[in-house]
Amino acid sequence: MDVLSGGELRRAVVLGSVTDVQFDAIFPARIEAASRCYWTPMRVARSASELLARHGARNVLDVGSGAGKFCLVNACLAPGIQFTGVEQRPSLVRAATDAARLLSLDNVEFRLGDATTVDWHLYDAFYFFNPFAENSFPIEDQFDDTVELSRRKEHADVERVESGLLRAPIGACVLTYHGFGGRIPACYELADEVESGLSVVRAWRKRTDGRPEDGYWLELPEGGITRYEESSAERRVLRAVRAAAVDADGAEEV
Repeated sequence: MDVLSGGELRRAVVLGSVTDVQFDAIFPARIEAASRCYWTPMRVARSASELLARHGARNVLDVGSGAGKFCLVNACLAPGIQFTGVEQRPSLVRAATDAARLLSLDNVEFRLGDATTVDWHLYDAFYFFNPFAENSFPIEDQFDDTVELSRRKEHADVERVESGLLRAPIGACVLTYHGFGGRIPACYELADEVESGLSVVRAWRKRTDGRPEDGYWLELPEGGITRYEESSAERRVLRAVRAAAVDADGAEEV
């Protein structure tokens, strides 16, 4: 397989003539090998680009950006949109930053940190590719052991995302691919969905201010969505379930 230069790869992305295998060669070998499981496929990234353009996004946050593939592909496709990827593993942030430099992209940046603690008012669009699922993977399927992975962290991250979506500005656009493991507040409406890859890319728009008691949308494992209103008793049960997960993780660490 011929390895494309940065300029050639960028042009091929724009023209739609590059495969996942060709694009992934931009990364170090171990990160390249993990692409099929962890990084956004080209086809999905292109579908997301169309949705972001359709809904007028200008400043996009990729929550748990990994090696940055989603941001890199979309930055090539949409030079007028600013992309920010936040990732907790330093090695992946370095790989993403190196790739952006090779592609000569000036509308993307990658930061080390926890995306759920970022000020979401700085962005008008958000992307989720099930970023917290790795917490529940068997050890042998996890990318590495350089960061905390636990049910406790998964529940805490999901809860912060749900809270962040409630606080996001009206008009915010949220793209999901395989969801994010949590619930989308009912103040969002499903504005678009496109079958892509092995699932569906959905665009949700925030139409009003929201409260937890207004209910939520759930993205179902089989591919559909459903809306439900949560009673105060159900909210107490959910808090208890999440607290039990924290306690269980603590017991396992003893």
